[in-house]
Amino acid sequence: MADTAPLQDVEDRVARLETRLRREKERNRILTDMIEERTRSIYLAQAEMRDNKAHLESILRSLFSALFITDFDGIVTSVGGATQALTGLAGEQIVGQPVWDFLLFPQPDETPSATTRVGPMPAGRTTPNIEKLCLSQHEAELVTRDAGTGEVGTVPVLVNVSKLRNERRKQVGVVFLAMDTTERRQLELELRQAQRLEAIGQLAAGVAHEINTPIQFVGDSARFLGDVFDDLFGLLGCYAELKAQAEAAGLAGAAAAVDARVAEIDLAFLVDEAPRAVERTLEGVNRIATIVKALKQFSHPGGENMAPTDLNELIETTLVVARNEYKYVADVHTDLAPLPDVTCHRGDIASVLLNLVVNAAHALTDRFGGTDQRGEIVIRSRLDDEGAGVVVEVADTGGGIPATIRDRVFEPFFTTKEVGKGTGQGLAIAHSVVVAKHHGRISFEVDDTLPADDPRAGTTFRVWLPVDGWQ
Repeated sequence: MADTAPLQDVEDRVARLETRLRREKERNRILTDMIEERTRSIYLAQAEMRDNKAHLESILRSLFSALFITDFDGIVTSVGGATQALTGLAGEQIVGQPVWDFLLFPQPDETPSATTRVGPMPAGRTTPNIEKLCLSQHEAELVTRDAGTGEVGTVPVLVNVSKLRNERRKQVGVVFLAMDTTERRQLELELRQAQRLEAIGQLAAGVAHEINTPIQFVGDSARFLGDVFDDLFGLLGCYAELKAQAEAAGLAGAAAAVDARVAEIDLAFLVDEAPRAVERTLEGVNRIATIVKALKQFSHPGGENMAPTDLNELIETTLVVARNEYKYVADVHTDLAPLPDVTCHRGDIASVLLNLVVNAAHALTDRFGGTDQRGEIVIRSRLDDEGAGVVVEVADTGGGIPATIRDRVFEPFFTTKEVGKGTGQGLAIAHSVVVAKHHGRISFEVDDTLPADDPRAGTTFRVWLPVDGWQ
């Protein structure tokens, strides 16, 4: 009996150890399952984060906006979006630099303006307050550099500034998102130009209407006077016969009095010139009536939709309206072929033609102004070879366009005229109207085979418009 007690104790201890071992195994299994589940969750979360990151990067790449992420002091920590495409600078050239070297915010009492600077902020300019910038959108200038030429400039941008926070809502940086507004500004400029032209057109139509009525009764009065003079001249013939009969009847005194009166008023001159004066008056009245009619047609705004338009008639109307620009320096010739009606925005195409004629007149003024020479403007129209479009050419014998600036002729704000004589918007707007609004083409040619002093030298602008329009 004494030997069985220790053995029982050993068996009990072994049983307890086995039970504990089973519990530990179960606990380990549970922990392993939990670890596997947590690992799976972490993997899925990381995969989702990678997908979200890729999606976000795809969105940022699709935005044609420059993205700068900075620390609290405005030092760039990373870039994204279209930053490199817009600035022409690689990311490593931007990271580590103050964002103020690339985004030029206006100083107090200053508006955004063009600059030729890439580098540290110049002395005297104060660093914008980031906290204040986060309150709203801001117009600024984005510094750019041409990758080919290295030329430095700026483009206008609208900048959104916001605080970058982590998942615990703690601020970890600042985000600057700069959207290029060049096209928007161009559209705003075109809208203002269109509104200005509309106002001028309404004023011209009002003036034409006011002139029309007095011109009508002046013309009617001149025609009445012409008829009166015809009757009076007939009566004078009767008086001449009566005078001859008075002389034959011995009434020499009465006949002499008539001769004295005829000599006093120079009747022969009146008989000769009075009809001419009436004719010149009627010619002037008809000329004014033509101008009034042209103003009414030219200023007619038309509808928002395209409509069939007689381009030859529009060319003739444009020449009447623009006559004051060219009459002292140019002789104008037209070569207008029969055309079908062209579906277009009449008012817009009228503005394009007017701009081309006025530019031609200015080129001739620059070349021949102050001399006794006159230039020539030739306007031609024809149907293209396929019959799908109409071609209008405006040619002048001015000085041509220098080769160094030909690729900039249609750029907004580019002009070779003196300050106050041109905004550089005429040809840019003409290009937009023809190409973007009508799906047409506008180009120019300069005959470089002729010397600049050759009287035939000059420029030909060519506009092609589809006959059926584009809706």
